Amino acid sequence: MENRRFHFLSVILQIASFFKSWFFPLLLIFVFNFNNDALLWTIARYVALFFIIWSIVEAILTWRTTTYRFEEEQVVLKHGIFSKTRQTIDYDRIQNIQRKTSALHKILGLTTLTLETGATGDDASIELDAIRPEEATEIEQKLHAKQKQMTFGPPLPNVQWDMRLNRESTPPLELDTKEQRKLHFEPTERDTVRATFASLSFFALIPILATLFFKAIDLFKLEDQASRWVDLFSGNWLLITAASIALLLISLVFGLIITYFRFGRFMIESDDERVYIQRGIFSEQSFTMKKKNVQGIQIEQTFLKRLLKLSQIKLISVGKIGDLEQEANSLYPFLPVKKSASLLADILPQFAIQPTLEKLPKSSLWMKLIRLPIFAIIVFIIIHFWGKSYWWGALALFLTYAGRLLEYIFTRYQIDGEHIVLKTGAWTTETFITKRNLIIEIEVKRSAFQKMFGLCTVVMTNRSKPIHVHTIQDVPTDFAETFIHWYANRQVETLES
Repeated sequence: MENRRFHFLSVILQIASFFKSWFFPLLLIFVFNFNNDALLWTIARYVALFFIIWSIVEAILTWRTTTYRFEEEQVVLKHGIFSKTRQTIDYDRIQNIQRKTSALHKILGLTTLTLETGATGDDASIELDAIRPEEATEIEQKLHAKQKQMTFGPPLPNVQWDMRLNRESTPPLELDTKEQRKLHFEPTERDTVRATFASLSFFALIPILATLFFKAIDLFKLEDQASRWVDLFSGNWLLITAASIALLLISLVFGLIITYFRFGRFMIESDDERVYIQRGIFSEQSFTMKKKNVQGIQIEQTFLKRLLKLSQIKLISVGKIGDLEQEANSLYPFLPVKKSASLLADILPQFAIQPTLEKLPKSSLWMKLIRLPIFAIIVFIIIHFWGKSYWWGALALFLTYAGRLLEYIFTRYQIDGEHIVLKTGAWTTETFITKRNLIIEIEVKRSAFQKMFGLCTVVMTNRSKPIHVHTIQDVPTDFAETFIHWYANRQVETLES
């Protein structure tokens, strides 16, 4: 239970993080204006040099003053150069375990392990920023064994928190291994191609090339040569067509490469208690989540994904998943629809329901049509003062009402036993599935216009990080009353249990 420090190479990681954050200002100061003797740039160079030196000193002091240790019931992290901070998390509070290995981490042979709880605030997680992958694996295994021991008690042996590997003094443990996991999904080449089109990643190359083109013209004074290129292409449809096809092919290859780097080696595995998700080539990321912490399932489909018959399943969990990345809590963002249903049935069968969903009544469509088109009105006001064409306002009005019509068509709802399914959205649809005992708060509200049409709005809140709120507008009051009575039976279930 001795205090341990991160690997000394964490100093390099922190210094690299500084240069990454200040790359463009430093480039401007020391490259483009290095020979500029103006007072402003001279002061800027000295200030930048001071911060560079301080970042190196700070990185060394941070490594020296940061320690962590695993005790019998909790993990303790101490850090701070001038002001000391002590973080403590009990093992039974750890909800998710995330591992992230950036390209630099991989080069240095290190990884980052984050222990997440379901709480919020500064003490909600502990991040072990620079440890060996072998140590991270052992910590994960021992945490799983320790949590299992705390849940079920004996006969599991006591877990010894000696982080030196292969110690004979450590008793054998029933640790989780990859052999105990079931592989549910690994993307094929066809999945990667579909993901490239669905993510539109191939379009990312066009602004990059345009930016480089104009920067090169300004930097190397190529205005005359650029004019000759424009004259060469203007009116020559053969050259324009050939260049367009070449640009399209290059963009597609670029999109495939970007998609492969982001979602390559994507694996979804599970055992009896947890879900394991791993992805990434150069920058790897993986996280572990307890199945019992899943509060609901959210199935998302953008307009393009609907055309390609793809979907994205997001897990609404008690603990924070990932580091603010859109795909961090997703069971692969580009799953075929049929595969989504079977995958959900294998991993989380308690949410794998497919009831017949109810449509909105026609009165709901009238309610949506009579609402003020706020966005279109704002566009018309801007156009009026700027004197631009009113076609833009007409387009905004058309998109507003087209979206409302799609919202009426796609919105669905149903209560099936202890489950509730709500489908909302227009251009992008979201289908949310949860259980009655996982809902922490409900709200039913109605405006004066909704009251005239016999409609209302239902709001449902689930415990998550952050709190997950799902709203469905313009449902019949009959459904709202059924929903209230259905949720009230949650209290009966709680008392009986």
